[in-house]
Order: sequence, then structure tokens, then C-alpha cells
Amino acid sequence: PVGVKAKSAAYEIPFSTVRRSTTYNTPEERARNEVPALRWGDLSNRTGGVSLLNKTKHGYDIHGNTLRLTLLSGLKTAAPSSSLTDPMADKGRHTIEYALYPHTGQSQTDIFRKAYDYTTEPIVAQPNKKLSSSFINIKPSSLILTAMKPAEDRRGIIVRLFQTENRKNEAALTFPLKITEAFKTNLIEDDLEQLPASDKTLRFSVGAKNFQTVRVVF
Repeated sequence: PVGVKAKSAAYEIPFSTVRRSTTYNTPEERARNEVPALRWGDLSNRTGGVSLLNKTKHGYDIHGNTLRLTLLSGLKTAAPSSSLTDPMADKGRHTIEYALYPHTGQSQTDIFRKAYDYTTEPIVAQPNKKLSSSFINIKPSSLILTAMKPAEDRRGIIVRLFQTENRKNEAALTFPLKITEAFKTNLIEDDLEQLPASDKTLRFSVGAKNFQTVRVVF
């Protein structure tokens, strides 16, 4: 239980969020004893709220002012003829990590960032030479980098961004290398539209609560 009251709670889904009621007023609400979420569920009002972050458990239940997370789904017995139950479900040793993030306001950008920071371990590598700057700088802060990788055809790198706010925004990506070509792509990295690039900075629009994938060639 937390000191927050709201008629609905927000849950992270791929590249967006969904709001669900926190009441038991209808048969549908009473039947919804658990809902899925990716990294977080949040109960907020205009003054602030509390987010429940998780690393590996995705069954949430937020009703009234209580946040719950399903940690295990163990079954004592299962009918021999049933194919829908598993008598060995969740048996064994588990390491379960979750966190609470109290916050002010209703902006979800900070929640997304806290969840990514919490669930994504940093990768440390020793470069061949001293680096003088970050490899990528992204503006505005409402845009979150969700993927950066070599292109499958080895032509440049693929960058995927997610706009956390419910409004269209202009992205500005700055690299330490000069950009020679850039394209908007789909998820299987087909080039869809060539983008204008100015020296080391690439600019393009990202829709409200949407994501965009681009190819950058240096």
C-alpha cells in the first residue's frame, strides 16, 4: 500500500504505456486480477506517485492504493489430463529483484529512464585510445535510446529511439564522426526515406508515444 490514490494506473508496454482502472466497480474489473507489463507499473495523481520496477517478473495488480507484483506461480497439483497446467511451474531457486521509485508529477519520462537504468547492466570495455566524448548525444531528454547496433548488412549503424511523451518531437542525434548518409528504416532495416544530415548531427521527427529506427553511415 502507498499514499497515492488514482482511478487508473499506468503500465509499460512495448514503446508505450496503457492505463487500466484501479477499481472493482464492474465484472470486467473484478475479473482482472492480474495484467502484464514490461519494466514498470505506476500509480500517480497530479502531485506525484510511486512506480514499481521489476527485472524479470511481469504480472501486476494495482487496485485502490495497493501495488502488487506476482513473484511466483507455483501449482501444488495438476490434473494428469490437462495440457494447460504444469506441476513443475516455477519450482527451483529464484533470485527476484524489484524496486520502488517515488516521484513528483505525472511525467513518465523519468520513470522510463529509471526503469532502463535499473534493468540494463552497463557494459564496460577498454578502448584502444582515449575517448574525448560520448559516441552519441540525444536531444531532447524525452527520447530514449532502445537499440544501437551494427547494421545487418554492415552498412553503418542502426539506432532506435522511443518518444516517451504523448506529443511529436524533433530528435537531434550528434556523433563524433562525420555523417555521410542517413535513412529512416523499418524494423528489418529496409531503407524507407533518406534523411538530411549536417556534418555530425542528424535531425528527424518522432511521433507521440512512438519509436523510430534510423540507419547512420559515417
